[in-house]
Amino acid sequence: MDVTLSVAVTCHLVDPIHHLTYLCERAAKAVFFWCPVSDQDALSLTYGPPAKYPNALDWPVGFDNDVRVSIPLLRLTLAQCGFEDIHEIQPPEGLPDKWKKWHRLHRGYIALRTARVKTAYSGGRIRRRLPGDAMFPRVHAWLSRVLGVKGRR
Repeated sequence: MDVTLSVAVTCHLVDPIHHLTYLCERAAKAVFFWCPVSDQDALSLTYGPPAKYPNALDWPVGFDNDVRVSIPLLRLTLAQCGFEDIHEIQPPEGLPDKWKKWHRLHRGYIALRTARVKTAYSGGRIRRRLPGDAMFPRVHAWLSRVLGVKGRR
């Protein structure tokens, strides 16, 4: 795949790093995450109160509720997976009120693959070439223009 994406998935995973690295390993060009993050400086995961489900058991069935990755941990994970050109995406203006709260709780990130194809998730092995790998320079240039930044390769 050229680009993989994850929208509001990591907040429901007890260990979201495996999900992030799995998607990174399969992305030839870029990854996009829309997820809640914590503003802590440490490499950390934070958890909300245990989830209770209506009409189910009286005790929590899991800690898969409001899981947040710290921004430094997210950036380190992406770098270890071969993505270092990371940009935060701002939500669009003029959102309906019912969406504003959701967008305040989540942040969007797009990260472009670097020239390094060995990743931590693959155990340091060279990632197999994917169809369309020659498109990377054109996709990178287009994303750089869209984001208004000078990208690295």
